[in-house]
Amino acid sequence: GGGGAGRGEGEKQIEVDRRLARARIEAIQRELVLVTRQRATQRKERERQAVATAAIVGYTNAGKSSLLSLVSGSEVMARDMLFATLDTTTRKIELPHGQPLLLTDTVGFIRNLPHRLVEAFKSTLEEAVLADFLIQVVDASDPEAVRHYETTLEVLNELGAGDKPMIVVLNKVDLVPEERRGALETLLAPHFSGRVVPMSVKEGNGEGDLLNACVEMLESRVRRARFLIPYTRSDLVAAMHSEGKVFSTEYVEEGTLLEAVLPVAFYNKLESFLADR
Repeated sequence: GGGGAGRGEGEKQIEVDRRLARARIEAIQRELVLVTRQRATQRKERERQAVATAAIVGYTNAGKSSLLSLVSGSEVMARDMLFATLDTTTRKIELPHGQPLLLTDTVGFIRNLPHRLVEAFKSTLEEAVLADFLIQVVDASDPEAVRHYETTLEVLNELGAGDKPMIVVLNKVDLVPEERRGALETLLAPHFSGRVVPMSVKEGNGEGDLLNACVEMLESRVRRARFLIPYTRSDLVAAMHSEGKVFSTEYVEEGTLLEAVLPVAFYNKLESFLADR
């Protein structure tokens, strides 16, 4: 008798849930198409500028958005929501030796992503494929930390970004008891191929180490030199300021004498203007 009606209600609710889930997935897929288009435009713009880029990858809730907020000094929304960071955020930061770096937060990995979303999801990770290096954020306090690290690597491999240089940030170390902390690093060390930086983004610890690791990652990409730019080429001086970091400027008879750190590609274009040739 009476139980029958109750069961019917339950079934109806499941149908409603399914419909909502379907609508949600379709909405997400539509949004992904849009995001992918916007990305392509932004990317062209960036390639034109030739600024170094790094993509932040890892699981949702590992602290990716908070990490971006910390190093860029601006509040990026940190929400525990699926696809909260779908429209990924890019921030320009300045590294300790003055080189600009574009940091892009990618969509967080989710524990059990529905299969139909996996493909769509990958398109938002294109940033990772194009970045100069990756920063993988792992929640050190999560019992699944090693598995998350490995899954992330698998996905990156599938995307063709598996061979990118990588910094691994062990975040939330403040939540890991002292005695487990050492053990964790030992446990994870064999799995990590890159540079490991323990951090507590929440407490702001480890930021300097991360920025120094970024500098190391880019050493091969920049040159520091002195240039003599004729006064007729003020466009080059402006470009040096936007593309790199100018340390000193002196006006002499033949033109502007500058000392600057520049991305290799841009440096190569300016070789004929080197002051110490």
